Amino acid sequence: MRYIGAALAFLFLVGASTPREKSGLCPKHIESPEYSAVARAAHVTGDVVLDVSFNADGNVSGAVAVTGPRILSESALKNVRRWTFENPSRTPSSQRVTYEYKIEGEPGQTAVSTVFFDLPDRVKVTVNPIPMNRD
Repeated sequence: MRYIGAALAFLFLVGASTPREKSGLCPKHIESPEYSAVARAAHVTGDVVLDVSFNADGNVSGAVAVTGPRILSESALKNVRRWTFENPSRTPSSQRVTYEYKIEGEPGQTAVSTVFFDLPDRVKVTVNPIPMNRD
């Protein structure tokens, strides 16, 4: 019984001192998504949640939008299909990726967007609003 207690204590100490990795696959090639001009003009914002599957080479083999505005989902799907990932430890493999689309900042005719990647599973895309006509 003494050995079991010592073994459990050892496992607890090893587990507590081991750094925790963020779960999910590690992207090795990503591209910045675009904010749809139509979505910007219509002030469409929101989160798009994708379920993405990968083959043994780490290439995207499928992607489906789970939630989100359709016009933004199309942009997110087009983007994630160009990503590649480190070879997954098991196949088939999948991961949920969330794209967060926002419109904020100073209005301007030209779209100025910023993209922030919180890898492996979150992308934040922000674009400035179109100026309102005051005629």
